[in-house]
Amino acid sequence: MKKFYGLFVLLATTVLLNGCDKQDKQSILTVELQHHRFTLIKANGEEVAPEKQAFIEFSEKLTYNGKMCNEFFGQASLNRDVIKSADFSSTQKLCDDQQLNNLDTIIYQMFKNGATVEIKQGYDNTLLQLKDKTNDLYFELKDLM
Repeated sequence: MKKFYGLFVLLATTVLLNGCDKQDKQSILTVELQHHRFTLIKANGEEVAPEKQAFIEFSEKLTYNGKMCNEFFGQASLNRDVIKSADFSSTQKLCDDQQLNNLDTIIYQMFKNGATVEIKQGYDNTLLQLKDKTNDLYFELKDLM
């Protein structure tokens, strides 16, 4: 009986710690995203020129806004490390720049279907990676203030 009790306590502790770890990761990601502006620097291995001014920024409660070709906005939710948005909205214009037009579709699909979020701390920069089954976007932290 003592072995069973010891095994039960060990299993319960493991489950509780795993649950806390996942919640902590989600909380940390939320804090790292909030009140920051990220400029798109690479899309699917292809560099994105700074003059294109593609960006995303996050505010309170994971409300977001940004611009690829079109401006977009909404409120996201974070489940562990997957960001998703049920109310993605955007302007609907066509740009001369094909890369930005493609990025409009990519960012919409990522928020609609969900994308994995990862914050990577570099030596002199902080990167945000949004990744789904077919696309991989890298943003660099570029706060305005």
